[in-house]
Amino acid sequence: MKKEVKGLFRQNKGKFSQQLTFDNKFTGLSGHLVNIPILLQGANKPNKQIFTVSVKAQGNWNSAYSVLGKMTDLTDPTNNAQNTQQFVIIDDHNVGDQFNNLVLLF
Repeated sequence: MKKEVKGLFRQNKGKFSQQLTFDNKFTGLSGHLVNIPILLQGANKPNKQIFTVSVKAQGNWNSAYSVLGKMTDLTDPTNNAQNTQQFVIIDDHNVGDQFNNLVLLF
């Protein structure tokens, strides 16, 4: 699913006022490198970190918890001026009736 979402962003690259980049690595608060699959930045607007999650109905939620951990690791609670927004694109075709629970996670 991540590959499809990246492809859609690439197709629409010219429609964004911000610079679009893929697979950026940043050091999180834990000291670990965190990969941000899609990043929009610049143009005097908040940076947008975009993650994807695909969880199958009655399946394993490890990928969702992993994204949540990455997002938390990239958030500095002591920096009120942090100019970053985080978004999660959820694959709703496979998640089934667990979609509402998954949304609550984020």
